Amino acid sequence: MQRILVISVFFLTTAFSGKGQSGIGEAEKKMVIDSVSSIMAASYLFPGTGIKMGQVITENFNRKEYDRYTDAIGFAAKLTEDLVAVSHDRHIRVFFDPDWVKQSRTAVTKQDSLAVLSRDLPRWKKENFGFKEVKILPGNIGYVNLTGMMDIKFGGETGVAAMNFLSNTDALIIDFRENHGGSDMGTLLASYLFDGNPVMLAELHLREGNKIIQEWTLAHVPGKRMPHTPVYILTSNFTFSAAEAIAQRLKVLKRAITIGERTGGGAHITDQKAATDRFCVFVPYGRSIGDPEKDIDWEGVGVIPDIAASAEDALTTAYITSLENLIKTGKDTTNTYQWHLDNAKAKQKPFDQNSNFKQKCTGLFGDISISMQNAELLYRKGMGAIYHLIPQSGDTFVVDELSYLRVRFNESDGKIVSLTRFYEDGSERTAARTE
Repeated sequence: MQRILVISVFFLTTAFSGKGQSGIGEAEKKMVIDSVSSIMAASYLFPGTGIKMGQVITENFNRKEYDRYTDAIGFAAKLTEDLVAVSHDRHIRVFFDPDWVKQSRTAVTKQDSLAVLSRDLPRWKKENFGFKEVKILPGNIGYVNLTGMMDIKFGGETGVAAMNFLSNTDALIIDFRENHGGSDMGTLLASYLFDGNPVMLAELHLREGNKIIQEWTLAHVPGKRMPHTPVYILTSNFTFSAAEAIAQRLKVLKRAITIGERTGGGAHITDQKAATDRFCVFVPYGRSIGDPEKDIDWEGVGVIPDIAASAEDALTTAYITSLENLIKTGKDTTNTYQWHLDNAKAKQKPFDQNSNFKQKCTGLFGDISISMQNAELLYRKGMGAIYHLIPQSGDTFVVDELSYLRVRFNESDGKIVSLTRFYEDGSERTAARTE
């Protein structure tokens, strides 16, 4: 049975809407606590823990620990804190959202349910359904920065467009460093990384009836698949839930190399339930098994990257690694990968060029002017844009933002007499110093 992977929906919901009166009295607090306790006991993944959570917040209420919270939003935040302290489950969340409760309780038809799901659609559109950036890096390395796992019912077209744009790249970097989870967009992305034969992405172990449900890649996706394209996934300690699910499974399947930091550790699948007329709660009711053969998940542990790097350095590390691995294939007949690898390494760790040499390089070389500002050389051709020069070796510099170009300063008798421009295609041009 083919279904779509859904780890959590909390990222997509406008929690704490705060519309209307947000004050709260003791009677309502007791009502919320009783309802949340009942929901956790009946539905939480681990029954014993579900009961214990209810006991703790009930005891806290009886000890009047919630008396100082007169605002519904603050009270919900405190309940969340106390529930997580017992369960250590970061998917649990109590929040104040009377609008959602009203809509969900009056939803009768499929159209009504869809309206509840799509109430945040204008905001999702403004966020481009999580696709913050899609581009091709020098050397034909694809890059997509996905900041949220939106529901493919709404963001599927954007996901398809992104993956088709990247379909002819030689390697692909998927950036989950700012992705805190959500819905099933990861399943769509993963489906492009395999051929047409469905691949199992996860097993969902549910409390209800001890059911086990398998999640698979989609049998059909619009456009071109990339089953042989090397894939690198960037992670940080903020990466969570549905983003972790795809990172973990592709790592286990050896379909992607994960690079960055250990992730947040949220492997549970969650349902949103109305607790009272004004409060909702997210209840983890199952867990996603990222490695079915070992029957383990990443809850509380996180996805451990194949290559450790700080979140800040993860993209550079992945880019360099992708080029190095492409060179190893022996297909770099035009030296393209090596050219961009050398550029990347120069930017990562510039040559320690002394300021005296830089000062000698300033001047005019035909229509090219070289100046210096804040101990950095600047390159400008004619009246065009100004670019920083990054030292690559004793006399050669990478032209930042012009990945196809380098310049070498030619010295004779202690003076810079000419400048040679080297291009990615192997051509070169030399201009004598004119000033």
